[in-house]
Amino acid sequence: MSWQIQWQALSSRVGGFLEAVQVFATLFQTTRDEAGISGKYEYINRILLPQAKDVHVAVKGLWETYGKVIPPSATETMKFYSEQLQSAPLTGLAGLLGRATILAAMKSELDYLLADQEAVTIAAVERAFVHLQRTIVADPDQRRRWNTDSNNEPWCEQMGAVHLLWHGIWAFKANAVGERTDLVLNTPIEGAAAESVRASGARLVLTEWKVVRQESHLKAAIQQALTQLRLYSQGSLAGIELRSVRYVIVVSQNYLPMPSDQTIDNFLYRFVNLVTNPPTPSHVSRVRDSESMPSSSGPKGV
Repeated sequence: MSWQIQWQALSSRVGGFLEAVQVFATLFQTTRDEAGISGKYEYINRILLPQAKDVHVAVKGLWETYGKVIPPSATETMKFYSEQLQSAPLTGLAGLLGRATILAAMKSELDYLLADQEAVTIAAVERAFVHLQRTIVADPDQRRRWNTDSNNEPWCEQMGAVHLLWHGIWAFKANAVGERTDLVLNTPIEGAAAESVRASGARLVLTEWKVVRQESHLKAAIQQALTQLRLYSQGSLAGIELRSVRYVIVVSQNYLPMPSDQTIDNFLYRFVNLVTNPPTPSHVSRVRDSESMPSSSGPKGV
């Protein structure tokens, strides 16, 4: 289950809790006469506060588990409100009203932040790379072409950019002076070119593609890619550019161990391994079948 779906479920849960608190406040007039609800704390301590605590645990778990892929602004918001919930009173009317207020503020802010196009764009980029990799696995012609031409780094950039455009992603790179450059045309993305991106409905995403043939060269290639990405110095194009995440795509014949995501200067750098010669599904199936068959070299029956 994706973090987006988990947040939608959690947001609905917070909304239901707040409705329950409103019903309680209305029926027992808690805001006007606390003394008059002597004996009613049972409903607060036994029913409502445990729900609030469960929501707190779920929110904390969400940002701890998915903090590297959730937009940074939303991650910080989750962390902030989790800390506020941690320090809120644990029992009674004060605990209930305090936690309800914090959860209401958190839900409002996170619903806005997680509906932002940043999250939608990140999901589209991730899906585009999965699609490209699975195309290479499933289509022999594509696999043959990527194996034939993938030594040509500009070719990888161009073909990768064309594929991402199917998913509404306009991939670009930073040139030697930090300008935004089209991967296909190798021209600056500014003025009329930027308006073309906007008119297409695509989102700009900063990428750097590297071809790596040996695992011993991986570290140097990634460092070169990070250096190139950090050259990017132009201000983002509001509304059409992914601001928080940048991508390093390593093209290799075999699977390579990618480093964990890195946060540098408030940007998240993600590493994607595009494998041009992966084992085909039929090959994997044959290997599994052979491994499951009993050995013919064992002792014969007597």
